[in-house]
Amino acid sequence: MDPMTAPPAAGDREAGNLPDLGTAHDFVDHIVDAITNPLFVKDEAHRLVLVNDAFCGILGRPRAQIVGRTDFDFVPAEEACLFQAKDRVVFETGAPDENEEPLTDAAGRQHWIVTRKSLIETDDGKRYIVGVITDITERKQMELDLRKANESLKEAMDRLSHTARLATIGQVAATVSHELRNPLGAIRNSMALIHQLTAGKQLGLDRALERTERNIERCATIINALLEFTHKKEITRTPTLLRQWLTAVLDEYRLPGGVTLERDLRSDDMAAIDHERFGHVVVNLMDNAVQALRDPAWHRPQDHALRVAVRLDSVGPDLQLSVIDTGPGIRPEVLPRIFEPLFTTKNFGVGLGLPTVRQIVELHGGSIHVDSAPGSGTAVTIRLPRQGAASAAAA
Repeated sequence: MDPMTAPPAAGDREAGNLPDLGTAHDFVDHIVDAITNPLFVKDEAHRLVLVNDAFCGILGRPRAQIVGRTDFDFVPAEEACLFQAKDRVVFETGAPDENEEPLTDAAGRQHWIVTRKSLIETDDGKRYIVGVITDITERKQMELDLRKANESLKEAMDRLSHTARLATIGQVAATVSHELRNPLGAIRNSMALIHQLTAGKQLGLDRALERTERNIERCATIINALLEFTHKKEITRTPTLLRQWLTAVLDEYRLPGGVTLERDLRSDDMAAIDHERFGHVVVNLMDNAVQALRDPAWHRPQDHALRVAVRLDSVGPDLQLSVIDTGPGIRPEVLPRIFEPLFTTKNFGVGLGLPTVRQIVELHGGSIHVDSAPGSGTAVTIRLPRQGAASAAAA
């Protein structure tokens, strides 16, 4: 026998030169249990053939329930599939693999772990995977808490920015109103006098005077929109059969030639609305839809139908009102900004239409959402809390 491989003599052990750790298996157990990180060894059938105390601890199971079994015996199937897929990568490539993954223990608690797996091969050709786990659950929770804190901070900053912007708009509106109303009034009166003095004299001024009057009116509209948006709105809500009320509003709306209106008003439920202010919401959405359909920059396909659809449904506790057009849609970079005050892509207006609509909808306890994509039209959906089915008498 080779003296380098011969077992130590009893005299050596008794003399204290070498520890007596018993069998080789016991010796390995002592080593792996001394490792503080969870450690495991798997064979090519994905059976766990060796685990340490730390591994048993993270799984919350005794060694007898783990050794000889596969991942499918003690973790959810989706986790077991992930673990074994990573095993196969190591077996196939022979290269170490490190992966961040979830691990559910016996009590159903989910841990986040980083597992590093390596391939070892014995003298008789058997191959095993050795895995060492680092539990990063606490770090993950800290990252999650930090992410939530950042999101909360961002929301607070957005609210502060929105409040500051509204305050600025209010100050600008008050200044503009004070500084421009009187000059605009004087210009309007002067233009009326000029129109009176030149009437019937064939001086060729009629179109110029009309253009001036339109622009005076446009300036007045912008001032009114600024004041309306920044002033606190008081609403008076009345229980209303929305289908009936909406029918009347749409009957009064005048569509331009070539644009058709499709009505699909199915709900017979009621909602409490301020008729005047919610009427402004519907008219604004209709105007936006029509303007999209008549956008001169849009090269619409031949025989493309110019249509606005208005739909009303009861959805759970809400009434859902949708205004859908077949227009060019909204560009992806523009869509997230459409409710920002003073943001507009039009060459007219002041960018307060949709922000005012959202303001009014939220005052009614509702929500508004826009779905759009270039070439696919735009759908604006409003949800309002309903007051229950309408009575037969109300219908």
